[in-house]
Amino acid sequence: MKQLYSVVIIFLLPFVSHAQNERIAIRQSNGVSEFYYTVSNRIFQPRGFNYIQLVQSPNGFYGESELFQPDSHDPVAIDDDFQRMAALGFNAVRVFIDLCRDDRCIADQHGLVPAYIQNIADLLHQAKTYGLSVMLTANWLPDLGGYSGPAHEICHGSGDFEGGNCLIMSAKGVELYQKFFTDLIIALQNSGAPMETIWAYELRNELFLENNIAPFSLSEGMVTTANGQTYNLGSSEEKNQMLQDAFVFWANSTRSAINAVDPEALVCCGFFTPNDPNILRENDPRIVPFKAALERSDLDFFDVHTYAGFHDFQLEAENYRIIDYHEKPVVLGEYGTFLPNASDEYLAAQLSDHWQSDACNYGVQGFLYWTWDRHRTNASNPDDPWSGSDAGAFIAKVLSPTYKIDACSEVLPNTNVAEGKPTSASMQWEEFVSENVVDGNATQTPWIAGSDPPQWVEVDLQAVYELEAIQIVVETGSDDPHFYTHEIQVRRINTEPYRTVHTYAADRVNFEVLTFKPEDNRDLVGVRYVRVFIPQAPGWAALHELRALIPKQRATFDVPAPPILTDPRPSLDPWDGSELSWKNDISNLAATIQIATDSLFVNIVEEQSGVDSDHFDVSAVTAGTPLWFRVRQRNSNGESAWSVSAKLQQMQTGHRSLSKSFDIYPNPARDFLNIDIKGNVVPRDPILLLESTGKTVGSFRLTDLDQGIPIEGLSSGLYILQLQSGLEVFNFRFIKLE
Repeated sequence: MKQLYSVVIIFLLPFVSHAQNERIAIRQSNGVSEFYYTVSNRIFQPRGFNYIQLVQSPNGFYGESELFQPDSHDPVAIDDDFQRMAALGFNAVRVFIDLCRDDRCIADQHGLVPAYIQNIADLLHQAKTYGLSVMLTANWLPDLGGYSGPAHEICHGSGDFEGGNCLIMSAKGVELYQKFFTDLIIALQNSGAPMETIWAYELRNELFLENNIAPFSLSEGMVTTANGQTYNLGSSEEKNQMLQDAFVFWANSTRSAINAVDPEALVCCGFFTPNDPNILRENDPRIVPFKAALERSDLDFFDVHTYAGFHDFQLEAENYRIIDYHEKPVVLGEYGTFLPNASDEYLAAQLSDHWQSDACNYGVQGFLYWTWDRHRTNASNPDDPWSGSDAGAFIAKVLSPTYKIDACSEVLPNTNVAEGKPTSASMQWEEFVSENVVDGNATQTPWIAGSDPPQWVEVDLQAVYELEAIQIVVETGSDDPHFYTHEIQVRRINTEPYRTVHTYAADRVNFEVLTFKPEDNRDLVGVRYVRVFIPQAPGWAALHELRALIPKQRATFDVPAPPILTDPRPSLDPWDGSELSWKNDISNLAATIQIATDSLFVNIVEEQSGVDSDHFDVSAVTAGTPLWFRVRQRNSNGESAWSVSAKLQQMQTGHRSLSKSFDIYPNPARDFLNIDIKGNVVPRDPILLLESTGKTVGSFRLTDLDQGIPIEGLSSGLYILQLQSGLEVFNFRFIKLE
């Protein structure tokens, strides 16, 4: 049977007003600001992920997002990820529109790259299918396309502004910021993007100015910023006023430019933690004007970035000045757990679970975990995060609305019974005291003996425990390996001698995590005191962290992740009446399927459990269409969340017109692509098959059309079919499935 699909990706569409569609707005309720949907009036609490697909750039030793690159954009992979997020109840994603550089980015020498823009529009279509609202985040102005270059030329010539300061403070920089966002929005509108899916435009991922370059590095003279005001560089007071004024003018004027072309849009900006009143980064030249943003800007809301395992959230809230702040929403646009701060996905989830819940105490209203998938570049090591999709999406399950129903209630109990307990040590040096090994900060506050070995540090757990593991985070002060010996010692009461249960003796590097977890835990039964004895080290003895772990309570979350529907894929192709198929999280585990006549699955007409395959023949179901289909798996710990549901509805036609002259179908396709020619239009030979980069991978003659164009030999991905008729050129994008 020939498969016919509706085309969901269109090369170019005229602008369509979305004023009638539901957007996200902000209102005050009982003195507190909140997001809401403008049509249904429902509260919108953003919960989701940063979605970036970070890889190594071929142009240099840095990471770039391959999400929208024409040669790597993968709608099928996006569909996989969005399905799983939606099935777990998440409703938001944050994507970088320009985490890239030079000619591998959103703009080339001619301006915005149409294929790149179309890929953003395509992602918005897919997000809409799964109820995911999208924050479009700009990391910087594009290098090419006339966006940042002209400003830097003017700034360099005048000497008034340098680097990033130029783009925020100079008249040309602000003008080009406005132009970039205006061009972007108009291009998305013209591409047919569902603008209502855009939750917000974020002006900068992390906004800062630099006090070690012009104009702040200048000590005399006058300078005029984009707001038309002139400031005396010999006055520190005027310099500070200039910084605040320049930021506010940039933010307000760029927001106004955005609202001129998308009046319903929300606009925000991202910030890492300011460095006052608590000093977090010594000698950091970056200035974060967050106070001015709160007090003077027209930004609709604010995106703050903080990570678990370094400080208490209260300290972060003090520096952001958001304690008792309710005028506009504050969202935690980046949070998560980095690899050095947690030895496994359970501890990573535990830290982030607590961090998110604690953020609620300071009025934070949205949560976007960094990131959905693990970084794929050496440039970011060792700062990779534990990703939401790691270990069967364990962290995603813990943080999801399906399991963590209340975003502000912790669901994972703390298994580290050493945290915050009394400590002592053989010696300690200055502020690097023994308490530091149980403060929960595994990277910044070590215990240092202040003398060579032998030395020790210990913790009193204040109760007798049956431990599952003892874990230490090594402190060497160096990324180069050096030989250390660490002995793990325990005892039940303080009148008996310590006994050594394990010895580590090897080359170590800073932040290395060592976990003693015996196969049978007899060595860790009846433990109250835990000591780390360091008899050998190349210098002063030290330790970052000491953890005593009781058995983890993870069964609720050790269920399978939701299956992924593969035929049909709701965001890519509707049902064609053939067999249903899906991708199980655990391949050798049976599944349960349900088919219903309603999307809420109240009237179920078919239910089968113990399905030991990944497909189902729906031909025997006689309830008619439309129908809805979903699937889930079960293991010894319980059932997964249901997959997203797919609508099953017979289609009278299997294609959608792409132009007045031609139709192509199916789209997506696996084996053959068909072309219908309408009226008296006659295309010229040859018909070209192109990769999304423009490289020709095949050509066909008109006589080939009767049998369809064979594409089974192509790799999965995006392609372009190019036809010519007279002077017109028609480009049709389609997806090749595996």
